[in-house]
Amino acid sequence: MSDHSSQTRLFRSGGLYALAFRFGTFADAKDRASSPLDGLLRDTLTPSLVRIVSQILKIFLDETAEAWHNSPVNLLQALIFGIVEGITEFLPISSTGHLMLTARALDLSQTEFLKTFEIAIQLGAILSVIVLYWRSLLVNFEIFKRVVAAFIPTAVLGLLFYKIIKQFLMGSNAIVLWSMFIGGICLIVFELLHREKDDAVEDLSVIPYRTSFLIGLFQSIAMIPGVSRSAATIVGGLILGLRRKAIVEFSFLLAIPTMLAATGLDLVKNVSAFSTAQIGSLAIGFVLSFVFAMLSVKFLLNFIQRHTFIGFGVYRIVLSVLFWIYLSM
Repeated sequence: MSDHSSQTRLFRSGGLYALAFRFGTFADAKDRASSPLDGLLRDTLTPSLVRIVSQILKIFLDETAEAWHNSPVNLLQALIFGIVEGITEFLPISSTGHLMLTARALDLSQTEFLKTFEIAIQLGAILSVIVLYWRSLLVNFEIFKRVVAAFIPTAVLGLLFYKIIKQFLMGSNAIVLWSMFIGGICLIVFELLHREKDDAVEDLSVIPYRTSFLIGLFQSIAMIPGVSRSAATIVGGLILGLRRKAIVEFSFLLAIPTMLAATGLDLVKNVSAFSTAQIGSLAIGFVLSFVFAMLSVKFLLNFIQRHTFIGFGVYRIVLSVLFWIYLSM
C-alpha cells in the first residue's frame, strides 16, 4: 500500500484532513522537497507529529465529552436554562422560579452547583441592560444616585439572609409555586384597582430619594423565589406614584447592581469548585441569557404601552396550578 493511502487512512481515523493539508502531505509532487533531509522530515517526522497531535486531540475530546456527560448541567440543558432566564428575567413572572421549575421538569436535583448556575447565568441578562442603558447610568449622575439609593435595602438584607435563602428557599418547589400563585393574584387585583395619577413621576432623575429607597424595599421581597424582582419593583413604583414606563425602566437599571452583587457573591463563594465542563455550562447559559434578555426588554417596553400586567398574573396562576398537577402525578 502506498504512503499516500496509508497517510490518508491515518488522517481519516484522526479526523485531521485540514491538518494534513497544513503539513503538506498531500501536496503535488513538484512541491515536495527533493533533498534527503527534507525527505526524512516528510516521511518520518511529519507523520509522527500528526499522530501525536491526533492522539492529543482525541484525548482532549474524549475527556471533554466525558466531562459534559458527568456535568450536573449538560449542553442541551444549559441552552434551555439560558433561553428561559433571558426571556423571564425582566418580565413580572419570576425568572428564578422558572429556572427552578425548569430544573424540576428536566429531573435535575437542586445541587449547590445548580443553585449557583441559576443565579450566575443572570449575568447575561444584566449585561443586556448594561448594553441598552449604559448612558442613563454613566451620563446622568442623578439617575445613578437614585439607583444606588434603591439598591441599599436589597444589598443589606441580601447579605444578612444569604445563607437562609440559599439553603432553605432556593430549591423549594412549594415556595416557588405558592409565590407565583399568590403573586399572580396580587398582580391582577392591583391592576384592577390601580389608577395612574396625572402627576405621576415620569423623569427618573427627579425621583425622590425616599421613593427610591422604598422601591428597593419592595424589591427585597423578591428574595423569596417565585415572587419576581421585576414584579415587586414595578408594583412598588406604581404604588409610590411613578408612571408605568418610568418604573419599568427603573426596574431594568436597578437590576444591574442587584444582580451583579447577588451573582458576584455567589460566584466568589463557589466558582473555585467548578470543573471545566461546569464553567462551560455557565458560559453557554450566559450567552443565551444575554441574547434573549435583549429581546425580552424590547418586548416589555412595547407591551406596557398597550396592556396591563393582568395577562402576566393569569399566566403565573395557570403555570403554578399546572405544575402542581404535574408534581402530583
